Amino acid sequence: MRPALWTGMFCKFNIPLEDTIRRLSEVGFRAAELCEPYLDRLSHRTNSLESARKLRALCNEREFSLSQAHGPTLAFASSDRAAREEACARVESLFPLLEILGVTTVVLHPDQPEVPQAKHLNDAPPWTFAWNNCISFNGESFRRLSNVSGKFGIQIAVENLIDGKDFERQVFGARPIDLEMLLTEAPELGMNLDTAHGHTQHLDLPAIIQHCGPRLYGLHVSDNHGEPYDKHLIPGKGTIDWPRVISALKVAGYQGDFHLELPHERDDNIETTTRAAQEAYLTTVNLLESL
Repeated sequence: MRPALWTGMFCKFNIPLEDTIRRLSEVGFRAAELCEPYLDRLSHRTNSLESARKLRALCNEREFSLSQAHGPTLAFASSDRAAREEACARVESLFPLLEILGVTTVVLHPDQPEVPQAKHLNDAPPWTFAWNNCISFNGESFRRLSNVSGKFGIQIAVENLIDGKDFERQVFGARPIDLEMLLTEAPELGMNLDTAHGHTQHLDLPAIIQHCGPRLYGLHVSDNHGEPYDKHLIPGKGTIDWPRVISALKVAGYQGDFHLELPHERDDNIETTTRAAQEAYLTTVNLLESL
């Protein structure tokens, strides 16, 4: 597994994606996840495909790859069929560009049930009805996308989420059973395991890795202390049992990169953030080599 870092580490500074690739490669990384804001900006360039070819050339020159990308969060489970069609069409429009870049895995979030006033599954019958529709409509959208993406050499990975602040709101995708149902609905779909989200939900990460096996397509790697809010730190700064997690990845035969997603390691200063990226690289190399 190669250490890789999310390009969102530098996106907040509004520097070109090309400069972010240079910074990541200069601190040691040879792979990265293309974050959604950078992907959106790239797709709206005047000649996006030509820009993608130039970016691929830059990556090749630096022996670097954008192996994973985070797609947009859209209305995949809307009760409005036209809205679902539009959401799928938007993601599909990105596949030619992502193929040029060499991206092999696209991470997507599952959409949520359309009952905002209900907080929990057993609050009211309308919530149960909406939850079932959420499974069905998400499954329909992801089945379509994973079938189309394969024509571009791309696999779709659905990410595990976390419940609302202080666990006051039940979020679809926060429990393993939610994603298990989606994987059943869409046979070509895989999972992207966000370790921080899973730890916040108090899930057994090695057990999930073992259960997913070859359908674990991607990772968002970070640490936290299991508190009920979304925190993403460099591995070792929290309480995740990394030897067990990495051992499980090896046993499962995970083929992807070790993608770090570290929004809480960013600073308002770009040079401080660059030093944090270097710390993340060195820490991860030592962690992977020691196990």
